[in-house]
Amino acid sequence: MWRIIATLFTAVATASAIEVDAETFARTAFDYIVVGGGTTGVGVAARLSDQSDIVVGIIEAGPYLKDDNILIPDGPIPDPKYDWLLSSTPQKELNNRSIPFGRGKALGGTSIMNSMGYTRTQELTHGPAIRLGWGQLGNSGWNFDDLYTYMKKSENWTAPSTEAVDIYGANNDPADHGIGGSLQTTSHFYYSNLVPSFLTTIASLGVPRNHAALGGNNIGTASVAVTVDAHNRSRSFSANGYYDSRATRQNLVVLTGAQATHIEFADSSPGALRATKVHFVTDSNVTSSASVSRDIVLSAGAIKTPQLLELSGIGNATFLQGLGIKPVIDLPGVGEHFQDHFGLAPTFLSVPNATTWDELNDPEIEPALFQQYVANRSGLLSSAPCTAVYLPLESFMPAELVQQYKEDLDAAMEADPATYNTSVFKLQRSWLEDPTIPQGEFVFWPVNLNKAASVAEPKKRFYSFLILIQHPWARGSVHITSNDPLAAPLVDPNYLNSPSDWGAKILLQAVKYALNISQTEPLRSVTTDVLSPQLNSTDNELLDYISSQTTSNYHLAGSAAMLPKEEGGVVGPDLLVYGTSNVRVADSSIFPIHISAHPQATLYGYVLIHHGKTKVTG
Repeated sequence: MWRIIATLFTAVATASAIEVDAETFARTAFDYIVVGGGTTGVGVAARLSDQSDIVVGIIEAGPYLKDDNILIPDGPIPDPKYDWLLSSTPQKELNNRSIPFGRGKALGGTSIMNSMGYTRTQELTHGPAIRLGWGQLGNSGWNFDDLYTYMKKSENWTAPSTEAVDIYGANNDPADHGIGGSLQTTSHFYYSNLVPSFLTTIASLGVPRNHAALGGNNIGTASVAVTVDAHNRSRSFSANGYYDSRATRQNLVVLTGAQATHIEFADSSPGALRATKVHFVTDSNVTSSASVSRDIVLSAGAIKTPQLLELSGIGNATFLQGLGIKPVIDLPGVGEHFQDHFGLAPTFLSVPNATTWDELNDPEIEPALFQQYVANRSGLLSSAPCTAVYLPLESFMPAELVQQYKEDLDAAMEADPATYNTSVFKLQRSWLEDPTIPQGEFVFWPVNLNKAASVAEPKKRFYSFLILIQHPWARGSVHITSNDPLAAPLVDPNYLNSPSDWGAKILLQAVKYALNISQTEPLRSVTTDVLSPQLNSTDNELLDYISSQTTSNYHLAGSAAMLPKEEGGVVGPDLLVYGTSNVRVADSSIFPIHISAHPQATLYGYVLIHHGKTKVTG
């Protein structure tokens, strides 16, 4: 669609961003260098530059872009102009399919192309000091209260309309929001006419409406907040939020179109190794390096961060030697513990007068929708579709099955103590006993998420349930395949390879629950057909469907985990890579266990967490 419209945001796209060439960047004496100008990287660099006597550099592989494809609220853009277009190894349990990963390749990272959902994790998954959470894994200083405070400081909230609160369940508790932060957040400005039917239906099934889902308890149904600027109804992302207001600073230097190739360490470092340089190569094949006096911060994401560590000689020593790379730190956890919110999207045909995002694929309607947006920033293009339900197992599957599945899981854990007799898996197992911790997310999405089918039938209207496992038991890996820094790493998410087939079992029950929702009034009255899977499918047929449809939701995490070193950890609670004195990680790769939320709110909280830790230790 966007390829045929006029460029609405041309003036914004040429805002006063200052970038330097490779030679200037290499000559600059940096206190800090941030590798990866993504969701967290831009924010970390920008906040560090608030201290005028330090010089901060950003190395970003992509350009700085602010065009219609980014700024008009919408979802992922599978285009090499914006996306790394990475994919997984063929997945045996998924019919040998390679799964695509949407990863933003521009200043702002994946925040330029995500679906803008702004949700916060459950309190217990981080936990105040008196409760269980990440802090129990040896990560002192990581608790929900601190993260909650930082998340609120990062946002500039615009309150929703009374209609959005009363009818659609939008969150507007002032205690849950911040004013004056760099990131613009708000509620939706447009809702499908199918949403009231869904809300009434899900309530009839005993699911509570949650008007305070951003306050540490996200169980129930809520209208998801979004990272949209309420004043012009455009995407708010890390670059236009954190960088634009600081772009003219002389102490914030940005190199775009360059990829870091490895980190250089001092020849003789007593104790922990000290990094001194970042080497990089530009799009025009210029190779160079930049020196740093304080910290190097890796914010390249859950795929690129472990890649750079391994290219720098940090990882499994035996593995690195096999690739001709000299190990400098033997750290076997690098690239392990990879996690993702994987799932699938059962799809349904709705009534012809349903207002759904399929209208964007109708050539007779789309131009008018765009003109409406141009004229007054209203209508379908002013928002993204997102009404979400977070549920514990007991809410979407029979109690006896929950008990049986947990017993099967326990048996599998006992049979493999080398893998599962660890603090992280014990903690994750304990969460299954707490009905306040969501294990599944069901997003009511008024669109056919199989876009090809929607384009083929532009007059039809659909809805989907995007089902996502929140705390997956599957653990995958990310590893380089050679010493070539420009070669894509091998990503094996291992999605359905979990103890006692946990992932497949939970998805099976979740799909059944979604089918049941579709056949419950009043949603049933606006559902004219069940497209995939078939309504009366057997369990075996549903398992086949799961194998053929399960995919990533691009919430990649865990590959440089914040865990004890002896349990495969890569960083400690100070975000320092073990064995180094000044290499830190600030992105989703540090997640020890995946959170029950879309990651970006937590990642924006990291900006302030990292800033605080760096000020103390750096």
